[in-house]
Amino acid sequence: MSLTARMLVIIFLAMPLLEPAAQEPKLFPLPDERYKVDMLLVVAHPDDEGAATAYLARALDEHKHVGVVISTRGSSGANKAGAEQAAALGDIREIEARNALAMLGITNVWFLDGKDTASQNVLQSLANWGHGVALEQLVRLIRLTRPEVILTFLPGTFIGEDHGDHQACGVLATEAFDLAGDPAAFPEQVAGPANRRELFLENLRPWQPKKIYYFPDADREDIFRGKGPSYSAKEISKATKQPYWRMSLDSFRAHQTQAKEFLDSVAQMDESQIEKMAASDGWTDDMRFVLGKSLVGGSLTGDIFDGIRTAGDCAARPHHDGDSSMGAEPDGEGAGSFASCLAAGRMGASKRHGEIYCSDEASGGRADRSHVACRSRNRNEEAGAAGNQRSCGFEWAIDRRNQTSRRA
Repeated sequence: MSLTARMLVIIFLAMPLLEPAAQEPKLFPLPDERYKVDMLLVVAHPDDEGAATAYLARALDEHKHVGVVISTRGSSGANKAGAEQAAALGDIREIEARNALAMLGITNVWFLDGKDTASQNVLQSLANWGHGVALEQLVRLIRLTRPEVILTFLPGTFIGEDHGDHQACGVLATEAFDLAGDPAAFPEQVAGPANRRELFLENLRPWQPKKIYYFPDADREDIFRGKGPSYSAKEISKATKQPYWRMSLDSFRAHQTQAKEFLDSVAQMDESQIEKMAASDGWTDDMRFVLGKSLVGGSLTGDIFDGIRTAGDCAARPHHDGDSSMGAEPDGEGAGSFASCLAAGRMGASKRHGEIYCSDEASGGRADRSHVACRSRNRNEEAGAAGNQRSCGFEWAIDRRNQTSRRA
């Protein structure tokens, strides 16, 4: 036997020994932690974030990570600062919103492709936005940012502005709250690509937020009292040593196209005049929210993050006086009952994502709500990891098939 033939026999016999190493699946990277948030605010237009910025400033003081989704660019609004209109105005208002939120320290800001619709008809707004497309975009952003809490406009008709776009973003947020954790909803978002050039599979994970809260678009806030937590806008920020209402007002200064005359007048006021104006115009009013749904139970009027552990809060959050340490059943009285009257609400989501009450391995009793929230997050991560393992196995199978073809 020639030397060449002997070498070929040795290489052929050695090939099976190399197979086990080739069979090990490649692990996909973990989700990008830069975009993980504790709370995701969903609003309709640039400047709508002003309805919640006093609370967002408080959340940032508590080391929460906040992201914002704005459904339109406000291209149908007025322009009190220049001549630009339509799409050009939308481009300006996007920058105004980003600048306003950056003043608070919020830089993770996304825009949907909704068309600014000047009406009070929620169905017209949803139709102009492309309801299905907008919902797909919002579900994608929830899976990307993995929020524990969603905060949005109350999708209902009350005495107030009742802007159709405000209602529409509340409808979308409520639907996306239920769908983002379902791997059968927009499955291409949670499927892993077999190779880098497969551009239609996004390799996200299903993600189920724990709570959704609303703020009303109404003049009569008294009808919502007791439907959720309330916070004082007069309390002083730990970071800036200013009241939260003042931080909200300073953030609003970026929206020149919508309020130039008002902002110019504020610039001429001294501090006492600003405080008087703020009190008369409602800037200093308490911030009231409506609990839509909670998958971790808790008190109806308890803190927004009760029962939820976040990256900046390793210890369980303290409960307010009078709150139950365990809270109501997830679909029971006092937890999400207000959302049952909303057309977009689906209260069965908590059942789909498992029992809220879990046995505590250490004591044999019911687990603390914060631990349950962590376990829920683990379930989210495990579901995504399982999907990635399937994707890795699929990639390995294709590689093996290609190698076999080349050998043949």
